[in-house]
Amino acid sequence: MAREGRGTGLGCAASETSGWGGRPRVLICGADAGRRALHRRLVESEGYDAEEADSLPRAVESALAGPPDVAIIVDGGGGADALKLCRSLKDKPWLTCTQLVVVAALLDRETRTKGLEAGADEWLADCDEGDDLLPRVRNRARVGKLLRHLTARCAELPARLQLGEQAAMLTFHDALDGLCLLKAKLGVLAEKLEGRIDDDVRTALSEAQAACGLAFGVASTAVDTFRLESKTRALELSTCDLRTLIREAAHAAEGQTGRVELAMGLGLEPMVASCDRGLIRRVVSILLSNAVSSTPEGGTVRVRVRRSHNGNALVSVSDEGKRIPEEYHRCLFDRDGQVGLRSGSLYSSGIGLVFCRLAVEAHGGTIGVNGGPGMGNTFWFTVP
Repeated sequence: MAREGRGTGLGCAASETSGWGGRPRVLICGADAGRRALHRRLVESEGYDAEEADSLPRAVESALAGPPDVAIIVDGGGGADALKLCRSLKDKPWLTCTQLVVVAALLDRETRTKGLEAGADEWLADCDEGDDLLPRVRNRARVGKLLRHLTARCAELPARLQLGEQAAMLTFHDALDGLCLLKAKLGVLAEKLEGRIDDDVRTALSEAQAACGLAFGVASTAVDTFRLESKTRALELSTCDLRTLIREAAHAAEGQTGRVELAMGLGLEPMVASCDRGLIRRVVSILLSNAVSSTPEGGTVRVRVRRSHNGNALVSVSDEGKRIPEEYHRCLFDRDGQVGLRSGSLYSSGIGLVFCRLAVEAHGGTIGVNGGPGMGNTFWFTVP
């Protein structure tokens, strides 16, 4: 009757975990057929599926057919066989979620410690009644099934994230079409109304065009970031003078740069490079925009281009904003990189610097940031 009482108390164990893929599976390993049969009857009385293995090769073979949630290792000797089996099972990558419960004749502290270090999750004294075994198996079965459930869900995440990013890119593509049409309509409207509107309306129309252009740039950057990450954005290479691209980027940012002084050191000689003009010009625009935003009003933003020691073209953009600590320099170019500044504020790289890194690396170049003592940061990149 006492045996039935324990079964009633724990009989719901199998149903409690069935939501994660059916009844828990228990593998019982050991050389003693009688002890294996005893433990099998104990766990089957709780509604679990049980299998037996009389050796390590058979245990591995059974686990390959279907990883168990719990493996009960029955050791009737000094613990050496159990230790060997624990190490061997834990070495198998498909058994990382399987919980190992050792039932051994020896329960001294040293042997138990060695067992836990070998990978055992529980090390129990062997007995006929199973008073300790059944509650431990029940709990370990829950843990094993939950780990397997979470592992399966984690394995699905990359595909789910990719689907989410693809959906986002489709949305951005649609937004680009709409913004492109809006930008064209605003241009036509401004041309048609030239000389027939007052200064306030002209200013509002100009600001609307600028806002539309900014939104178009953000959407384009998001789309190209995804395409560069997925290796679907082919470079449209042509030979060009980087000084021209820098001047074009500076001209496009004239409305933003009015609050600071822009100093350009472009040299007298052409800085010729083979690159995708659109991508590299946008890299310069993003670095220039970030520098202007972080520089106090009345400060100076410096743009330079020169040959590096290995012959590559080196473009740098320096601001006079708060210096970014060196330990945060690398994460700035990661997706959603964000670092804390000394003042307690945050410098968020957003998607802009992620795009810059991907665009530069697609050309075989490098990108980084230097910060000297005091104020100011210099963002730089190279193009072969």
